[in-house]
Formats: sequence, structure tokens, C-alpha cells
Amino acid sequence: MNGRIIFTKNAPTPGGHYAQAIVHNGLLYLSGQLPIDPVSGKIVLGDLAQIDQVFRNMESILEEANSDWGNVLKLSIFLVKKDLWIPVNHKCQQVFGSHTPARTIVPEVGLKDGVMIEADLIATVATS
Repeated sequence: MNGRIIFTKNAPTPGGHYAQAIVHNGLLYLSGQLPIDPVSGKIVLGDLAQIDQVFRNMESILEEANSDWGNVLKLSIFLVKKDLWIPVNHKCQQVFGSHTPARTIVPEVGLKDGVMIEADLIATVATS
């Protein structure tokens, strides 16, 4: 395989045949993260809580891969409710600060089991 599999217990264990993330040629490809608490394995309740959990999960994987929010090149977000656009934008401003990665927000009719948001990203990683 060309790449290093990233796994952290601080993000949800994949529920299918995929890795939390893969590092290849200095890039981190982070799989779609749902608002699942990694300790309980359950979907968190509440729209804002779901947004926060998805970003916490992504941050845990970034850290495990020796990366951070400042290295994110592309963020893709899938939202079931378009009224979540503003709180998601505020969350992006909070975690990215002055860094502005490329971003896509895709409206979805429905995601898994009451999930209101899913997000994935591509970032650079420090090479050692």
C-alpha cells in the first residue's frame, strides 16, 4: 500500500471498510466524520453539538497525523439543514482563524440515523 493509515481512539472507529485517514506523499486524506462520540460510540444530540463533535473528531485525527487546522487545504461539509450553514461558518472561523482553506458545503436530503452534518478534509502533514 502507498500510504500510512491513521487511527486514533479519540475519534470514532470506522464503521465500515475504510480508514479514519491515510497519509500519502505529504497529504492527509481524512474520511468523512460523523457526529459520533468516540467514547460512547453514539451520535450526539443537538445540531450545534453535532457540529462541535464533527470538528473535534477531525481535530483528533489531524493531531494523530502530525497536522493541524492551519495545514488544511480543502474542507467538504455535507449538511441536512441549510439553516446550519451559519453556525458551521462560525465554527470554521473559530477553528481556522485567519487561515481560509478551500471549502465546499453540499446540501443533503438525509444522512445516517439523524445525522445533520458530515465533513472530510485534505491537509498537509509534517514529514519526519
